[in-house]
Amino acid sequence: MVRFISEQDISNLKISNEECLAWVQEALVEKEFAYLPAKESIKPSKDVFFTSMPCLLKKEQVYGLKMVSRIPGRIPALDSDLLLYNAETGELKAFIEADWITSMRTGAVAAYSILELAPESYSNISCIGLGNTFRATLDILLPLITKPLTIRLRKYKDQAEKAIERYKQFDNIRFEIIDNDEAFFREADVVLSCVTCCDGNMAKDEWFKENVLVVPVHTLGFQNCDLFFDRVVIDDYEHTKKFKYFNEFKNLTELNDVKNLTENDKVGRILVYNVGIALHDVYFASKIVERIEQNKNM
Repeated sequence: MVRFISEQDISNLKISNEECLAWVQEALVEKEFAYLPAKESIKPSKDVFFTSMPCLLKKEQVYGLKMVSRIPGRIPALDSDLLLYNAETGELKAFIEADWITSMRTGAVAAYSILELAPESYSNISCIGLGNTFRATLDILLPLITKPLTIRLRKYKDQAEKAIERYKQFDNIRFEIIDNDEAFFREADVVLSCVTCCDGNMAKDEWFKENVLVVPVHTLGFQNCDLFFDRVVIDDYEHTKKFKYFNEFKNLTELNDVKNLTENDKVGRILVYNVGIALHDVYFASKIVERIEQNKNM
């Protein structure tokens, strides 16, 4: 029997932020054994798209296909669902509402990138685009940081003030609201960008420190960095090889290989393109179905 799993069903599982981060790491270990074709998008107009994201996980023997669409005027405009199959029998195991999966795996991957690649002596994270993805990232990241840290928030409407209220329980975290682009970027040790719409580049080349980590979660606004940053870290080769300046990247590393980088490899300007891959969506879905089945049998 096909199981329908709603967002509420997932919420009822009370999956912790720590589990989300662990699932991201576990999936990266299995990446070399997975079948992971590049996602395909159909864009009938500028603001509309339909994207299919397949992945087969050999160890779990599951195949998943996530479908993401954006339809202006729909609420929400961006929506995603996932089909999960038994890869041995072809049986459809579950139809899953996947917005929670998308948000949490995206936040967990961004948090993992910062934990692994931030400059050794970093003292601030400068954040722009303070919506759901930003919150998912900080929800996972901040409890793991014990040293004093400044979160610098690019002012936009009242989002910065709301973020400060949301994270006021962290005694080691202080906040600044920045209302100037040049100041925002020049002082940044880590840049976390979660903007979903951007025309052109956000910052001039000379605004970046010699040692800085830039994580543009939705890959927007930092194309100039492709040409002069010291290292580019990507989710997956097949998903990024069509980037305009792909062949100009100085040093290229897949995210599942960052554990093999030395401290010297992490010195300099590092750009992380977490484009979002079905590997994580399907792994999260597999774990969710597993958890539901375990609870049913208790």
